[in-house]
Amino acid sequence: MKLQVNNGTLTWTIESTDGISERDFVTVIKNSSISTVKFIEMYYDFYAETKDHQQAYERVERLHENLLGSRKYSDYDSFRSNKSKFMNKPKK
Repeated sequence: MKLQVNNGTLTWTIESTDGISERDFVTVIKNSSISTVKFIEMYYDFYAETKDHQQAYERVERLHENLLGSRKYSDYDSFRSNKSKFMNKPKK
């Protein structure tokens, strides 16, 4: 399964199903979260549109909240700190 954001619209792409029936269901687990990598990717996509860091961050948070019912980070500074740690983490 892949998550995409285009013009502020969230789209799920299902790459495979269990094949049990013609209708397969996707379950979003309560209290789950968009991965840090995907959150940062969406942030940079929105930043390219807005040219404003906080606006881009808030747009991703709104998507996260609409999809999963909660914010991923407490505020922009928390996001910045986590993004910095993630981006500076040594690659394996």
